[in-house]
Amino acid sequence: MGTTYWRADQKVMGFIESVMMKYHHELCQHKVSLGVLFAMSSDEENHALKHHGYPVAACIKVVTLKDRITKGYDAELMIDAEFWKSNNEEKRVALIDHELSHIALKRKKPEKPKKEQPPREEPIDPLGEVIYDDIGRPALKTVKGDYNVGDGFMRVIQRHQTASIETDNINAAMALVEEALNSQPVEA
Repeated sequence: MGTTYWRADQKVMGFIESVMMKYHHELCQHKVSLGVLFAMSSDEENHALKHHGYPVAACIKVVTLKDRITKGYDAELMIDAEFWKSNNEEKRVALIDHELSHIALKRKKPEKPKKEQPPREEPIDPLGEVIYDDIGRPALKTVKGDYNVGDGFMRVIQRHQTASIETDNINAAMALVEEALNSQPVEA
């Protein structure tokens, strides 16, 4: 019993690259490379991937400098093989977009132009200059989601109903979902 891992094939890598090109231009522009692994648990009771102890469909992490040298990629994406197998392309695209949203380029704080300096010929990047590591790869950072519902206990909801923090968290998340669904679509 345990978890088995394997590298994604070229078809999956092409699929992930197309999602990155569509929704994460900046990562493509700076040639951020991904290592993609599938994970499958041999025990039907246990999920192959977990985050903070909870089952997840996928997870991504920034690779350390040492691992960048040995592995040859900048970030590692692990996907639950059962999720991948049992879901359609639309769900897969949304999953990959979500995971890629958890990484971003590290940047220097943007310089504020001084009044006494003449104007620069090249424009200043308002986000700040991208930082590169010791081997010339773009440095990455982890990005938290826009919201977190947090964990909860059904027995607490049963005991305290709408006074429970679980109910507050779920209602706050649902309000954000409603707002997003009713707003204009965000283009890549």
